[in-house]
Amino acid sequence: MSVNRADLVSRVADLTGLTKKDSHSAVSAVFEVITQALNEKETVNVTGFGRFTPRVRPAGQSRNPKTGEQIQVGERTVVSFKTGKTLKDSVN
Repeated sequence: MSVNRADLVSRVADLTGLTKKDSHSAVSAVFEVITQALNEKETVNVTGFGRFTPRVRPAGQSRNPKTGEQIQVGERTVVSFKTGKTLKDSVN
């Protein structure tokens, strides 16, 4: 089973007593703030939950799996996530 955005909004509404509309706004705002910070190359640290860190993956050679041809892959930024201790300890 997985939790999608609508499920997340419903669960936030249930836990907080907010309306679903207000919960949707809050969830969307949190995601937007995290996205903006990562786009500005900032680390987002949520104590107890985890840390989102933007990392630059350097350019290099790769192989096209279909043809076996060597291709050049450009530099790109990826996001890594390191689980916080509280979250790690609370997941069975």
